[in-house]
Amino acid sequence: MTVLLSFALAFAIGWLAVGCADPLRDVPSGPRWARWIFRSGLAWVAGAGFCSVSFLLLRMAGISKRLWIVAFECLCIAVLASFGRRAERRRRGGSSRPVTKILALVFIAMSIATGFRLGQVARANPYGQWDAWSNWNKRAKFLALSDRWRDAASPLLQDTHPEYPMLLPAFVARGWVMSGDTAPAVPVVTAFLFYSALIAMFVGAVAMLRGTTAAMIGGMVLLSTPSLSFWAVSQYADIPLASLILGTLALLFLAPGANALAWAGVCAGLAAWMKQEGTPFAFAIVFAVLALSRFGRSRWRMAACAAPGLLLTGWFRLWIAPHGADAPHSFREALPRLVDPGRYAMVAHAFLDHVRSLGSGPGHPLILLAILAAILGPERDRRRNSVMWAGAIALCFTLASYTFAYVVSPRDLNWYIASSMDRLVLHVWPASLLLLCVLLPQDPGDCGPEAP
Repeated sequence: MTVLLSFALAFAIGWLAVGCADPLRDVPSGPRWARWIFRSGLAWVAGAGFCSVSFLLLRMAGISKRLWIVAFECLCIAVLASFGRRAERRRRGGSSRPVTKILALVFIAMSIATGFRLGQVARANPYGQWDAWSNWNKRAKFLALSDRWRDAASPLLQDTHPEYPMLLPAFVARGWVMSGDTAPAVPVVTAFLFYSALIAMFVGAVAMLRGTTAAMIGGMVLLSTPSLSFWAVSQYADIPLASLILGTLALLFLAPGANALAWAGVCAGLAAWMKQEGTPFAFAIVFAVLALSRFGRSRWRMAACAAPGLLLTGWFRLWIAPHGADAPHSFREALPRLVDPGRYAMVAHAFLDHVRSLGSGPGHPLILLAILAAILGPERDRRRNSVMWAGAIALCFTLASYTFAYVVSPRDLNWYIASSMDRLVLHVWPASLLLLCVLLPQDPGDCGPEAP
């Protein structure tokens, strides 16, 4: 029961926080179901991020017992509830077309089959893949069981990335402290919920931006991505990072008001605190939005809300975490690799191979996108071009930072690429797919006027 309580408290905090500053309040259209599932996905990632940070702060203060955690989070729930949930405007959507209903049924069937398959994988391998027990969950055990929280970032863990940020280990450690043991159910359920949040935010955002038809086929693209399903319950931080990157861009596209920009900043800051690969994305998207005058003064709210996550990550990397084994110790050491064109060619070739392997057979993303284009016709809406360019630039900058990390790494490049490239591609794949779906025209069957 305490395991369920830990997840329920995290979701409740996120749900109430999203309700207090509703990012969809000023979104003019979209089916109600899409708004609900998008809020649910955002509530989970926000609640998990908040509970992770609060647990780490309580751990640092030496008051991280179960009673203190529950009392503090219940107090947060009471404070958020006191502000009250803002009433959602009722909206009236148009009638769904037969093809939309068929696609919705297919998507639901695929979701059920995927969930059943992930359950089988998690049951067969409850401790996750290699990095789950050698890195993420190991550091979570140090946070949960050790008297010194800094042991989770000890230099003695040099080969298991103690320099990585602490969002995921701290959240898993919180669940273990509340349950009283280190049962594998906590990281398994955490991984499944982040994967569910990724799908929910993607489908909800596309439905509000382009209608149910685009959302269903776009969702099927994600569900049919083999590597995404493989890593969904691996208990790594890659899928959670992908959900935060996706949430940031989705909120920017949905952002006619300041609340959505603020939540985009929260997601960007949490992306930096989730995994070190999220830091270049967070900086790139914040600077890109600050350069867009179309957001007016509200764009500074995004920067302000991203600042806590970025500052927390900077504090950890500069004063707590040891030097990473994947990074060179000096510029002189990295220079010969930096000017070697063969290393760039290896990275580019591997990246293209992994992009091609994102799908296969009838479920290949290119085939599904071709079906979507045939149903909805050519793109006509260019109102969100500035956000499109900002997102594309941020994703390209993120990939460029990955390339730089590969090129200068002292590790064997072939091994390094083989052990990580598929997961790095997944960081940006859902967000890239969102950009592609936004290019498509609006489905008129879902965009009715507001009800009086």
